[in-house]
Amino acid sequence: PRIRAVLARMLMKNLRFKEALKVVEDWPLGRESETRSLLEAQVLLGMGRPQRGVSVVEDGINRWSREGRCKGYLLLGDGFEALGRDADEADTYLRFMERGCTLGVTPSRLVRMALALERRGKDRFAEKALKMAMESGASSTVVEAAFWLGDLFEKESKNKDALATYLQVGYGLPSIFPWTITARYRAAVLMGRDPGTRSDAVAVLKGIAREHKEDRWGKAALREMRRIEADEGSGPTP
Repeated sequence: PRIRAVLARMLMKNLRFKEALKVVEDWPLGRESETRSLLEAQVLLGMGRPQRGVSVVEDGINRWSREGRCKGYLLLGDGFEALGRDADEADTYLRFMERGCTLGVTPSRLVRMALALERRGKDRFAEKALKMAMESGASSTVVEAAFWLGDLFEKESKNKDALATYLQVGYGLPSIFPWTITARYRAAVLMGRDPGTRSDAVAVLKGIAREHKEDRWGKAALREMRRIEADEGSGPTP
């Protein structure tokens, strides 16, 4: 079985999914069935047959080891995403997080997982997944995860946390498009709402407008500066 597993993985790596499926299907029944089922589901998902892949995992996951179940949740998440079953995808990732699964999960998957959880209102678990991704050390993923963490804080009206996170992304982490420029703009918008930080907002927006004269970011920065100026000119309501 171990040789078959290695062969199947090599074939999948080379996108030879039909051959990989044949290797898995010829696997003797009853021998390391957990590994066989996980590989079969992975091959089916790679072949664009998500419904069958989901069925394979659902048929066996309750009998698998903890490690197998954790891997199974990731495959289910892929399958449900491909099928457009957003609620099932989020519920699967919720079980993944609740059971403390970390084996086999990549930082980029953690970001995807967090966004799926956030869409279903599971903000606490989304925040946890994003913070785990930020600990990965992979710069592009760290920057993206940090941006979405700021976005989550802003959605929750935690504006101080959102601002601090956006500023970290915009000025404290490696510059990665589009996260860096978006974070700077979002930070400026938040600062522009507070009379005490409007001058800082304008300074950030001027920098964006100067660096992005010909694109939408420069135009958005100019519009936001005009809005701030209008707010300052209106003064307090009598």
